[in-house]
Amino acid sequence: MLDRDLSTARKLTRREIFAYGLPRSCVAMMLISASIYLPKFYTDTLLLAPALIGWTFMIGRFWDGITDPLMGYLSDHTQSKLGRRRPYLLLSALPIGLAYYFLWAPPQGLGKQELFIYVTAIYLLTFTFWTIFSIPHTSLGAELTMNYHERTVLTGVREALGALGVLLGTAAPAIVAIFILDKQQVYSTVAAVVGCLTAIFILICFLNVKENPKFQKKRPLPLKKSLSLMVENRPFLILVLLVMMCYIGYTFVPILTLYMGDYVIRSPKVAPLVIITYLLFTIVSIAFWTRLSKR
Repeated sequence: MLDRDLSTARKLTRREIFAYGLPRSCVAMMLISASIYLPKFYTDTLLLAPALIGWTFMIGRFWDGITDPLMGYLSDHTQSKLGRRRPYLLLSALPIGLAYYFLWAPPQGLGKQELFIYVTAIYLLTFTFWTIFSIPHTSLGAELTMNYHERTVLTGVREALGALGVLLGTAAPAIVAIFILDKQQVYSTVAAVVGCLTAIFILICFLNVKENPKFQKKRPLPLKKSLSLMVENRPFLILVLLVMMCYIGYTFVPILTLYMGDYVIRSPKVAPLVIITYLLFTIVSIAFWTRLSKR
């Protein structure tokens, strides 16, 4: 009976769909800049050893492996007047913007060891708040509608806005560098703007998107039962393996692109063009696959 109620729930408005996807644009700007520009900023501008920034990234991924499932568990078991997912949007909006800004604005005069400790701590803090936002936000999208095509459109809009954010995040430092010569000031300026927009867009989503009230009747399964069902779900395990393989490849590309452009191809201007071209095709392909899935 509950599944029937969920499938016949009201349709989402265009405003709700857009407001839900909007934060993805700035969060994507944060992620792509942290992947592409952050390592080179700390190695080439602040002269931190590449091996140390590599440790920062590796520690961050292990930290995600702890915080991501923990955040999912907390969100599933949250009970409040605001719902299970929306409280975390409100909680993460301002801190994620501030943490991201300080990632690009380290204090002056730090030694190499102090700089490594600083960037690692702020990096973990930034991604902690990113997890607090992203896990409930992604889960919210799965619960807003049970209509097959409407879900596809909702996801497509979110990912298209995310791809647009990646495009802007890739181009932003080069544009700002036209007006500001100091590299460190370029990145801190971009970080301040992106941090503010991220907080604003998350709040817009929080104010305009309400949780499906009928979904609140569903109670999460016990942890042991959930893990058992996950292990027994063969299609899910195949999907997880494929996604993991895609992310391994995707992670290598943005981190190494600028280094390849500078030190292998020896043409720094080529790297952003390659990334932008890739992203333009990504945006077009999202629209194509969304329409094709309806057929």
